[in-house]
Formats: sequence, C-alpha cells, structure tokens
Amino acid sequence: MGETRTSSTGKGGVGKDGAGRSGVGTTKISLMILIAVQVFGVAFAAGWAIAGIFQLGETVGYVLMGLFSAIGIYLVYAFWKKAPDVREQG
Repeated sequence: MGETRTSSTGKGGVGKDGAGRSGVGTTKISLMILIAVQVFGVAFAAGWAIAGIFQLGETVGYVLMGLFSAIGIYLVYAFWKKAPDVREQG
C-alpha cells in the first residue's frame, strides 16, 4: 500500500521487479564493516592466544597482533576489490 514505482533505469527508485537499487552501496559498506571487525577480532585474539600459550611475553604478543592485523588488512582489501564484481543480474 502506498508503494510508488518510478523508473526502471536503475538510477535510484524502484526497478522493473519492484526491488530498490539504492541499497546496493549501503549493503557493500555494511558487509565490509562486518568482515573487517571479525577479521581484526580474530587477529588480536590469535596474537594474544599464541603469546599466552607459549609464554612469549607481552611485547611479542603485541608484535603478533600487529602481524596478524597486517595480514587482516590485506585480506579485507582483497575482499573489497573482489566485492564490486558481484552484481545483481537483470
């Protein structure tokens, strides 16, 4: 009720099938925030856990966290570059 169908050009509004296209960018940004938070959480936890298990000390723990975070930055960047390749068909 009250739904307005505008153009089917894909420039905002509602498309041919009634699906809005303005949320594609927002979805990608939200997905990247979710992925980045999880990757960095794992990086910090892994550095802390490995340093703790092997009693490597606080400094080595921070170095491991930094190393794993650098790997995480690369993974998030690679995922960001690949994400635009996935588009809605139609």
